[in-house]
Amino acid sequence: MNEHQMKGALGDVVGRVQSAAGAIADDAGTELKGKARQAGAKLEGAYGEAVDAVSNARQSVGRVLQANPMAAILTAGAVGFILGWAMHRD
Repeated sequence: MNEHQMKGALGDVVGRVQSAAGAIADDAGTELKGKARQAGAKLEGAYGEAVDAVSNARQSVGRVLQANPMAAILTAGAVGFILGWAMHRD
């Protein structure tokens, strides 16, 4: 769990408490602020999950490149050749 996921989880709890307090006190403004805080916290949590996914993908690619350096070099060369050919064809 990274920093953004923890902030999202904490913000969700705080938003729920604030929303419940607004509902108990019959204060629509406080209840709405709590729901808004929950929505922001869910976005923060989703951002944290995306950061984790990118980090995991980067690590996986790194492991594959270390395990198969020749295949990585040949693949990069082929991609470069195809891009060069596509950009300079008439």
